[in-house]
Amino acid sequence: MINNVAKVKTIYQTLQNRGNYKEVEKDGPFPCLHNRAWLGPGYYFWEKWQSNAHWWGEQIYGENYIICEAECTITNDNCYDLVGNTDHLDEFENIYNAMVDNGRYGHDIKVADVIDILRNQMKSFNYEAIKSPSHGARRYNNQYSFNIKFKYDSQVKDNMSNKQRLEVRPLIQICIFKKSGLGLRDFHIIYIPE
Repeated sequence: MINNVAKVKTIYQTLQNRGNYKEVEKDGPFPCLHNRAWLGPGYYFWEKWQSNAHWWGEQIYGENYIICEAECTITNDNCYDLVGNTDHLDEFENIYNAMVDNGRYGHDIKVADVIDILRNQMKSFNYEAIKSPSHGARRYNNQYSFNIKFKYDSQVKDNMSNKQRLEVRPLIQICIFKKSGLGLRDFHIIYIPE
């Protein structure tokens, strides 16, 4: 059984800078309703590291972005965790494989399609959010990559250690389905470009 300890998390939302700072703090956070929202519609945040929110801002908006900070409370009961819950990962894979076997979805199954099945067809899915790694979105060599590249022993013939790398600030996104999900609170702007 997985421990259901509540964890307060600091999360960050990156938004286009429109100069409407009072409106942002009054009405935020803001949902992503784009049809390419990879985890489906919801309120997207970066977990833990503000540097990931800066990376995303530069990728999408150049220098014209702001970052807002908030807090939320995550438990095993309120967040479907594709980062650290292996049972959730197994379930996600099983749904994906069933969709492939069904054939109705063709070869163009998206992450959001699997999440849509989970949310709308699984009675046991009572989660307020989904947390997922965003693998492959960021290249290793940029100012926002925090990788430890390990040294290796050149005397060892079978040397795979020269390829060892550990990303210590991985891209982790949280998509909160409703504005009040996860007890979201204290939403405010923390970064405005000069």
